[in-house]
Amino acid sequence: MQKIIDLNDFDNQLSTLESKFSTVKDNNATVMEISHTIGDILNKSNEVLSKGNGKNVKKIKEPNKSLKEVLRANFNIQNLYIRYTIRFTLAMTISLVLIYITRERSVIWITMGVLIILKPDISSTVDNLISRVGANFFAIILAIILSLIFPHYLMVWLAFVMLFLFRAFYPNYMSLSVMTMTVFIVLVWPTGTVFDNAISQLLDIALGGLIAYVCAYIILPSRFYVNIPDQLFRTIKANIGYAELVLVYTPTKHATEDLSESFKKYIMEENNLEAGIKKLEDTFNDIKDDLEFYEEIIALNNKIITDLTLIVAILNVNGEALVDLDFNINKIKNTLQKIENSLIDDIKPLKISIENVSIDYSDNKETKDLRQVINWIISDLQLMQTGIIIAEKNGLLQRYTKLT
Repeated sequence: MQKIIDLNDFDNQLSTLESKFSTVKDNNATVMEISHTIGDILNKSNEVLSKGNGKNVKKIKEPNKSLKEVLRANFNIQNLYIRYTIRFTLAMTISLVLIYITRERSVIWITMGVLIILKPDISSTVDNLISRVGANFFAIILAIILSLIFPHYLMVWLAFVMLFLFRAFYPNYMSLSVMTMTVFIVLVWPTGTVFDNAISQLLDIALGGLIAYVCAYIILPSRFYVNIPDQLFRTIKANIGYAELVLVYTPTKHATEDLSESFKKYIMEENNLEAGIKKLEDTFNDIKDDLEFYEEIIALNNKIITDLTLIVAILNVNGEALVDLDFNINKIKNTLQKIENSLIDDIKPLKISIENVSIDYSDNKETKDLRQVINWIISDLQLMQTGIIIAEKNGLLQRYTKLT
């Protein structure tokens, strides 16, 4: 909305909230401080919008990029899921060509076989091929037995029972879920006998699985190892490299280009980490706590690099703002260096403290925003250190080092 927002309701609710809270309690005081900060942000946004009713407001323009740069930034062949995307597209194309040639409705299950079975790597695809085809084999036996026991007019009702069981088993018991869905399809398929439909279903799924397996094996096969902890460290180090450039930043064209390249490197490493986490999720069950740790570290990395980019925006307006904070900036740079060194050989050096680095607020408008952003970065660094230390104690950083 390019117009001023009415904040009276917000102010009234904030006053009501404040009257009910006891500021003696630390948590309540924190909530109120954050609420007032949000109010300040909204009021400042209104000030910007009030200038020309939101028109001609300064915007950060995206620099023009060549197609080559865009492709290089977004398509990294070492990324497990980029390779999977290429492989999946070709496998689906083969399946759809078979459907086009045969003109058979039932052959649509070849594509379903590819959809269900093809995974980002060979080992997961083979596991899926065995479990899914096996589940379909038992499903067609069950469907044939049901057709022999029950009269024809009950088939539709049995099919709906299977549909209910499919949803009940999904997603915790995938094999049973696949079995019941197959039985449902065989019983309600509009043409052919139950026996014919069952055999056709099994053959089509098996053919789809075979296509998936062949594509997984010959099209950009992911035979390399995925080392999740190592990729985590690579992502953190890319963030640290970006931070080191930001903390000595002076608004020049060359410095901006260096920052842009460093930022792209971080994005690439983060994409690789997210692909590795997806692989982890696809490969293992009951690892909720491990996944949450990696997701939280990714979120912290994102927050830190966002705040670092905000520092760049502030320095573009006031290039000398870091000078007043030189002592604290050096402390942060030293901390980043220690974290990076610890990620190379040993986690133990991460047991360092930056509690005393926190910067006090002042009324100096030139550096107040910068001080706030730096405090956010310090807080996130402390959380990151704590999280990695706990993960190391729990043995998490010794797991998932050789996923295939």
